[in-house]
Amino acid sequence: MDSSSFLDSLSQELTNLTRLLYWPPIPGGAGDILASTSPQTSTYHLRSPAQASYALGSSLEAILVARDHWGRPKTHGGDLFRAQLLGPDLKAGVPGDVWDLENGTYLLSFPLFWAGQAWVQVRLIHSSEAVGVLQRIWREKSATVDFRGYFRGPKGTEETVICNVDPQSTGTKGPTCQYRDMVSGELWFCAKPPTLPCNFLVGHSSGSYLKVTTPRDEALLAW
Repeated sequence: MDSSSFLDSLSQELTNLTRLLYWPPIPGGAGDILASTSPQTSTYHLRSPAQASYALGSSLEAILVARDHWGRPKTHGGDLFRAQLLGPDLKAGVPGDVWDLENGTYLLSFPLFWAGQAWVQVRLIHSSEAVGVLQRIWREKSATVDFRGYFRGPKGTEETVICNVDPQSTGTKGPTCQYRDMVSGELWFCAKPPTLPCNFLVGHSSGSYLKVTTPRDEALLAW
């Protein structure tokens, strides 16, 4: 493959990846939690014209209407739904495609792989408001967990500090030790030990989760 063909192929791959990573815009703001999408009030119905039976090998389509906790239809997309078509008699199941129409409704599509009864099951994994929380944390918080860095001196002196990919998350306002991965070029930071130099680092272990959510965030993620 010549360089021109390779670059064209790479460009197409990046376009495809960007398309897969696309998520509909979500209105910001700290509105009432009850205005978030509710799995109890959201509804779905078969797409017209509904039929009593469908041909094997065809597809079944349904329209899902997202609603808030008051039962009001949502006017924007961004919810994370998962849908399945289940056949209880055969203990069969198949995942469905969920297409966000970005207006509060979603098109569900299921391939019909077996003959017999089937029912639709839809789960709300995260409301659009909870997705907004996750996006904000991903955007603003480069670290959500810290690590312990272990240093050992030639005379057996041992010192433990906090390490992270973010120098601001090493638990110190003082100097830090900086390390660079020779392959990826990624940087790693540790708070400078009290007495030992930076090149006496001997290992790491996982530490603790950092507090990056508010009570409102946690309520949205729990629903």
